[in-house]
Amino acid sequence: MEEIIELIPSIKEYLWGGFKLKKYKDLDNKYEKISESWELSFLDEGPSKFINKEGKEVELRNEVTSLDLGKNINNFKFNDKIFFPLLIKLIDSNDSLSIQVHPSDDYALKHENSLGKEEMWIILDSNPNSYLYLGLNKDLTKEEFLNSVNNNTLLENLNKVYVKKDDIFLVKPGTIHAIGKGITLLEIQESSFLTYRIYDFNRVDKNGKKRELHLTKALDVINFNKLDISSIDLTNNDEIRTKYFNVILSNLNKDESKEYLYSNSFVLATIIDGEGFINDKKVSKFKSYFIKADTHFVIKTDTKLSYVLSSI
Repeated sequence: MEEIIELIPSIKEYLWGGFKLKKYKDLDNKYEKISESWELSFLDEGPSKFINKEGKEVELRNEVTSLDLGKNINNFKFNDKIFFPLLIKLIDSNDSLSIQVHPSDDYALKHENSLGKEEMWIILDSNPNSYLYLGLNKDLTKEEFLNSVNNNTLLENLNKVYVKKDDIFLVKPGTIHAIGKGITLLEIQESSFLTYRIYDFNRVDKNGKKRELHLTKALDVINFNKLDISSIDLTNNDEIRTKYFNVILSNLNKDESKEYLYSNSFVLATIIDGEGFINDKKVSKFKSYFIKADTHFVIKTDTKLSYVLSSI
């Protein structure tokens, strides 16, 4: 496997998906709309792939070695099992996502044999007046919260946060949230498929069926305390470090370059605007590149380039 490879994402088409990613992700016009592009995934529900030297499409998770991933992967050993820690997505919402919550590692490992989900959102584009729901706007008891769900007044108890390009938010397990209509974002999260839906706006799919809700489990994991949005707003940070992922955001102007060497972790480079090169490999908007641990690489452009580097 080469030191730097372009990944083939797993494309997801859900009822709330949009059209802003199709230009970049749907060259064969296979999808009506694209909801999520899983740029880096080791999950069975949609593993990332690439074209190997023999010209075959193979799954990344089956080709990488422990040396490729770097020694930091050993920090993600739970119950004597090492979990690959990252799932990275591009998301495009033509409609609001469900009101949902994710569990912590402790709850998820005990009840689901999975990691929980802490995630980070980098807003790449938004319509005027687009917003997110993030946490409760007041303290509630479990009973008060349940009553608001049953009385269809849940949204009145949530923080409504208007967003713009380059806003960044960290969403911790237990935080009720939803991505609103008209938002394109990069989501960097723990590698988990666990989502507990609380409310889905009474929508039905193309077969006339409502999506499953998970209220009982959600009530086990929700943080019922008021959330101060300033505590999770990371806007204007160009480097974010958490227990689960490290993220660098950077911009290059014409003829600029930056050098990197990650000794203990692989890197996923996601281009969020423009085009340029990683070493000698041409890179472009909304594509992602897996870089082996202990690889010296230079990112450069003769025009303009914005990118996100994610590691562990």
